[in-house]
This record gives sequence, structure tokens and C-alpha cells, in this order.
Amino acid sequence: MIVLKGLQGPVKVKGQQYGTAVMQPWDKTLTDQKIADVLTYERSEWGNNATPVTAEQIAALRKELANHPESFNEHDILAVPDQDLSGGGAPAGGAAPKPGEPAKPGEPPKPQG
Repeated sequence: MIVLKGLQGPVKVKGQQYGTAVMQPWDKTLTDQKIADVLTYERSEWGNNATPVTAEQIAALRKELANHPESFNEHDILAVPDQDLSGGGAPAGGAAPKPGEPAKPGEPPKPQG
């Protein structure tokens, strides 16, 4: 959500208050695949071990957020349920592929609720 639409305003991260967070939206600049690659990288590096993000997931989120005209704020982000992205093709317990590498076959995507 933040990568597509941006973030602004005060925000608290791990107990640290930041007065003016500003991240520009990338929805008009990056393709679904490029956003998926960046998020997959973040989700698989620095001790993270999360499933890859696909271009199809980004396209679906882009559609869902199409009518959201402005950047998100802390209240918007905290209102979103904390959940992992389903699918992505990573085997259970397996490492996510690096950006640009194909995902290995794994469990089929779980339906979004």
C-alpha cells in the first residue's frame, strides 16, 4: 500500500516517533513486476524469510487502491489487518527467490478472505 500510494505525516515505528514521514507514491512510476521484485527482496533479506510477492498480487492491490486518491497516514496503515501475502510459489519453509529469479513450485495460493 505504501509503495503504491505513498506515506505522509507523523508515524511511530517500533516505539520511535517520527515527526514527518514522507514517501512518494510509486504507482505511476514502477511496473507491477518491479514493485514485486523490490518487495520480494525486502521480504527475503536482513533476516526476513517471507514468501515472494508476485506481479499479479501487485496488480490486484493496484486495482483495489485505484480509488484511494492520496498517500496513506499512520491511522490508515494501522487499520489494515496484519497478514502475510498468500501464494507466491515459495515452498513451505523454503527461501524466497531473489528478484528476477523464477519462483520454485510450492503450495498453491490460498484464497484471499
